[in-house]
Amino acid sequence: MKTIAHRELRNNSGEILRGVEVGETYMITNNGKIVATLAPVNLLPLAGVRSRPPSVAPSFADIARVPAREPVTSVLDDLRGDR
Repeated sequence: MKTIAHRELRNNSGEILRGVEVGETYMITNNGKIVATLAPVNLLPLAGVRSRPPSVAPSFADIARVPAREPVTSVLDDLRGDR
C-alpha cells in the first residue's frame, strides 16, 4: 500500500489509476493526515467467502418442551397492564 498526497493524485491521476487497475492500493493524505483510501473495486464482494450447508438441519420439533409455571393468558394480561 502506497501513501500519496492529494496533490500527487491530482497531478498524476492517470498513472495512479492504472496502478489501481492492476491491484495497487493508495492511502491519500491531506496536510499529512490520511483522509481516504483508493483501492480496486471488487466486483464480486463475496468471491472469497466460503460457505457450507449446515451439518444438521435444525427443527422446532427438536426443542425440548417445558411446561409453563402459569397460564400464558395471565402473563399476557400482566404485560398488557404495563402499557
